[in-house]
Amino acid sequence: MAIRAGTLSGPSLPLRAILWLFALLTVFPFGLLLLTSLKSQPDLLRGAFTLPDRPHFENFVSAWVDGHFGTYFLNSILVVVPVVAVSVALGFLSGFAFAFLTLPFKRTLFVILTFGGTPSGLGPLAVALLVVGIGVSIGGPTGYAINPARDLGPRIAHAILPIKGKGSSDWAYSWIPVVGPLVGGTLAGLVALWVPAIMPSVAG
Repeated sequence: MAIRAGTLSGPSLPLRAILWLFALLTVFPFGLLLLTSLKSQPDLLRGAFTLPDRPHFENFVSAWVDGHFGTYFLNSILVVVPVVAVSVALGFLSGFAFAFLTLPFKRTLFVILTFGGTPSGLGPLAVALLVVGIGVSIGGPTGYAINPARDLGPRIAHAILPIKGKGSSDWAYSWIPVVGPLVGGTLAGLVALWVPAIMPSVAG
């Protein structure tokens, strides 16, 4: 989008309407979830979109105390934080090893990790390493824009929200994080079908 001094061009009216529609479709499930959380059991039986007789804020207290939400939340923190920390550390170490060290069967190990062809479940680790590699290599200029969920939503919000002094939403680039993963996923699927046939030659 061209930006002149003192002016800020935005998307056209049809595009803006589409962006608002996508934004509403994104926010709607969260609004329905909040509405449901404020209902009593009889309110729920009357329908998903009916308003409650009164807001039942005690539902949150009941979920925290009777449903042991606090315990589950603490357990999630105790599990997620170490797992993420270890995954990131292993990702950096593995990325460095594959990039700079000479290892026996290096290419074979890389293919196995990438496509998760191991009984020990290393596929998610390979995905984590790939995400970390993309982030540290081009994450600065693109903001980790490796799929529509990471790029399109924030771009729509940036275009709609009246942020003072904001720059361009750069719609000329916006198609790349949408089309790129679709093309990349298709190519990856084709390569995954092709790799078993060449695995003996790679191992040799």
